[in-house]
Amino acid sequence: MPAPDRQPLPDDVLLPPGWTRPREMAEANPTLAPVLLAFGLAGTALGLLVSAWGIIGLGVVVAFLGGGMWAWDSFQATVQPAGPQEET
Repeated sequence: MPAPDRQPLPDDVLLPPGWTRPREMAEANPTLAPVLLAFGLAGTALGLLVSAWGIIGLGVVVAFLGGGMWAWDSFQATVQPAGPQEET
């Protein structure tokens, strides 16, 4: 049985004309936003299944808190720090 050919590395693969490789993603800071969002949605679903208004309300609050944190983190990642600007 012959040895299999070496698989090309991603940098070795030719791309179709006009295509570019994705740029490197920046390292993301750890955040609780997705966890809070997931637990909030799960709590809301659990509350709907057992129809307990307290669980539904808590799930909605936690989901909104997680979603808001996620949105705020995303916004902060896109805002450029305002530093001294040079006039030309």
